[in-house]
Amino acid sequence: MDMEGNRGERIAELRKSFVAERLQLNADQDKKFWPLYDQYVIERKAVTKKIRKSQLLIDNGGLTEMELNKAVDELSSSRKTETELDAAFIKNSIPIIGVDKASQLALIEREFKKTLLRKIKERRQQRK
Repeated sequence: MDMEGNRGERIAELRKSFVAERLQLNADQDKKFWPLYDQYVIERKAVTKKIRKSQLLIDNGGLTEMELNKAVDELSSSRKTETELDAAFIKNSIPIIGVDKASQLALIEREFKKTLLRKIKERRQQRK
């Protein structure tokens, strides 16, 4: 597998372990939550890819008015889908992990991103 694939897998493993550590699920919750989580991650990744593609098209410029309108519509639609996915994931998690833990899911994701970015920055500074 290429470097990007390995990096992506490592980040996915780190994310999952970060989420697991924060949620502290019991055995029954664990068994039910992770399939839901894994499906969410797959769907979220696909939507994120569409958002990046549309945003890149827009940012690169050189589009006709019709092409720009189409790209903006696709970006808007993908962002709406992203928001709906996030909401559905949290709502579908409530019966499995409870309101308190489900309410923490978005915060846990933001904390993971902050932690990951901090570690990347530290590594880059160590290489200099």
